[in-house]
Amino acid sequence: MMIFFYAMISFGFAEVPKTIPLPHIRGKELYDDLCFQCHGTVGLADSPLAQSMNAPMLAGQFTTGDYAADIKLVQEGKGLMPSYEMVIDKHDTKRILIYLGGLDPETGIDPRIREEPEEETSESKKSPDKTQKASSVPSKPQKPSLKKASLKKLKPLSEDTVEKKSKKKAETIP
Repeated sequence: MMIFFYAMISFGFAEVPKTIPLPHIRGKELYDDLCFQCHGTVGLADSPLAQSMNAPMLAGQFTTGDYAADIKLVQEGKGLMPSYEMVIDKHDTKRILIYLGGLDPETGIDPRIREEPEEETSESKKSPDKTQKASSVPSKPQKPSLKKASLKKLKPLSEDTVEKKSKKKAETIP
């Protein structure tokens, strides 16, 4: 039993994150996943859905540092807003509020996150070995795509093959 426990610890089941994102960066990720549909992409409630639902503008609204009432509102829901208690915990809810509190209330721009334009200059084309400045927002990993060439063409099974497999299965089941 002790060997099994030691093996579990030494091999580990989960990968330890190399860096922990800052609260406002994690808050932006969560907001982009859960909130933008109703409150707009930058919290200005300017989307057609937000306007039809009379969703409140959230950019720059949570700056006092007292988040208890707002966390409760997000966790329990109110009116048309659903409860997020089973989706995110209170700490992630606070991270969303920290992100929203740092947004400019008029433009929805977050001055803490600097996104640099990805323009190719003649210098960067000539020398690809030069490293470009990384933005403060970690990039999301690309999802692998299935290519048609990599997919095998499936052939239908013949009746003989189906019968052989079913007989083999029947023999193995006691």
